[in-house]
Amino acid sequence: MDKFAGSIAIVTGGSAGIGKALIKRLLEKSSNLTVIGIARRPIDDFSSFPNFRSIQCDVSKADQIQSMISTVQSEFSGKSVQILVNNAGHGKPLPLIDHSSLNDPATIQVENLEDVSKVYASQLNTNVLGLSLMTRAVSKLMDHQKCGNIVNINSMSGQRVVPTPNSHMYSATKFAVTALTEGTRQELRVINSSIRANQISPGYVDTDFFQAFSMEQGYQEKMKEVVKTAITSEDIVDSIMLCIEAQPGCQIGDIQIRPTVQKL
Repeated sequence: MDKFAGSIAIVTGGSAGIGKALIKRLLEKSSNLTVIGIARRPIDDFSSFPNFRSIQCDVSKADQIQSMISTVQSEFSGKSVQILVNNAGHGKPLPLIDHSSLNDPATIQVENLEDVSKVYASQLNTNVLGLSLMTRAVSKLMDHQKCGNIVNINSMSGQRVVPTPNSHMYSATKFAVTALTEGTRQELRVINSSIRANQISPGYVDTDFFQAFSMEQGYQEKMKEVVKTAITSEDIVDSIMLCIEAQPGCQIGDIQIRPTVQKL
């Protein structure tokens, strides 16, 4: 981590799960790296670390991202951002086709197309638009002559489509992340940047994602069984650190990581 001394790392979705675990790891690994946690609510878990800063920001809102960027420029003038981890993301259960045979108890009940639009848009705005806006805005704060990383937390749902109708819009947003990661890599090469673009594609991870996906009791009971064999946030952090700590001349494009027992 010596190559990042004196620089800044920004982690979105930092209040829980993978983001929170990553912030903890970065703070423990380096006292010379300023770590900024981005979330919709304040992150109070790391107040004992003088090199940690929590900034409230909804990454689906362009004005909030711009405000966050202004705060970083004002408070940390002279420092460059060399690590960006786009971790914020969420999913909601709603099929693409309106048919009763595609619904299960976890399916969100919608009354009209306006409601459908809100469910779809919330996923697109965070998983695709938010990631893209963060990448564009933060890349201006990077020193492209120095080693750095833009790490996108994707999903196995961005690698294949599973026969679960409720998750198909979520999967579409994650396929977009795969394209955005490669597009970012190509653009960085065009400008002769030393920044690397990586993505991590996890399978089932024991985080609060499942709770946020649906509160339906039957779904929750099913997910309790899934989580028993799920990988942990620490497993994902290990993969992120592998990308970050790789030698400057080495770029790891995509890490697919899932429980040994996961079939798809």
